[in-house]
Amino acid sequence: MIFIFSTTALFCQKKDCIKKWDSITDSEVYEAVDIMPQPIEGLGVLHNQIRKTIKIDSIPSEILSIKAAVAFVVCPNGGIVGERILNDNTDNVSAQLLSAIKKVQWQAGICNNDKVAVLYRLPLIACFR
Repeated sequence: MIFIFSTTALFCQKKDCIKKWDSITDSEVYEAVDIMPQPIEGLGVLHNQIRKTIKIDSIPSEILSIKAAVAFVVCPNGGIVGERILNDNTDNVSAQLLSAIKKVQWQAGICNNDKVAVLYRLPLIACFR
């Protein structure tokens, strides 16, 4: 089994951060910031938590690869809100992925030296052979 983790992140090259209204949290969130939010203990801790949380035996045997994506808002205090499933070809991996994300402590994104709420997207692709 091979897991490939990738994050979708936009970083500003100027001091203009990109924000929008998020209808799920009913608040303003940033999509591009000077420094993206990240797990306090690093991405390795997040990857380990994902490996521990996702139950491979919960995936139907006819599925040869996982393609899932979630998004969530990392608040200025590091809290996670507004979790959403963007896609999931297994019908259950995304919920497990969100559970793993919430078990990790996060540090906020930064825009113009201020902590801000950031919409964070996390895709997951796994192939079984």
